[in-house]
Amino acid sequence: MSRQATAVLQAQREAGCARKELAERDEETQSGSRSEERSVERDEETQSGSRSEERSVERDEETQSRSRSEQRSVERAKRFRKGFRHSAAARRLRDKLRQRMRFTCLHDMPPECAELRASGEDAFAFRRHVPPESLELRRIAKQWGLPLCDVEEIGKAFKRFDRDGSGVIELEEFRALLIELLNVRDSSQLSSDRLLNLWRHIDSDGSGEVDLEEFVLWYSRFFCPTGGANDGRSPIEVFYARMATDRLRELEA
Repeated sequence: MSRQATAVLQAQREAGCARKELAERDEETQSGSRSEERSVERDEETQSGSRSEERSVERDEETQSRSRSEQRSVERAKRFRKGFRHSAAARRLRDKLRQRMRFTCLHDMPPECAELRASGEDAFAFRRHVPPESLELRRIAKQWGLPLCDVEEIGKAFKRFDRDGSGVIELEEFRALLIELLNVRDSSQLSSDRLLNLWRHIDSDGSGEVDLEEFVLWYSRFFCPTGGANDGRSPIEVFYARMATDRLRELEA
């Protein structure tokens, strides 16, 4: 083979090796680029996950902040209701409105309740399902001109002090309710003579037991606030002061 042919073959081999090296370098470069792209993608995914976690944390903080704000609002409302006291005029107006909403007169009854007029049932029983106890409380409130809301509260107290559920309060039950209502710490302070004297005030008919109407009249006289404050006096001081006022009125009469 001639030298010229040998040189051509050598040049072709060198060119092939150079192209091969270039191809390998290009592949390495492309592989590096793809690796960098994957790394960038992983970084972006990590950052996206971090941002998602941050947004989740922010939402949790906002939720907790709203919850705390709602709790503070509820606490402020509770403190306001606890410390708020109606004036005497506002209380009377409220009681009148409540009575008008709960009471109805015969001429105000709807036509479908006309049978109540014919049967002579209570004028306030404009609905058949009104319990007898509620009717009795309404009758007492109407007869004695007392606010129905107060009479209903007194009725609850009557049921609480009527521990045997007999429908009347007996002497021992009366003793227990006096100790509670007057905040008597030492029961020995309530002697038998004083107990019997107070019993005569509440047992107006001398039957030896106190029914609901007697209890309502007695309780509303001595334990229902008439104007709000008691001037810092204890319940027992207020009780005896009102008893003294009643005695003076009896003597004047």
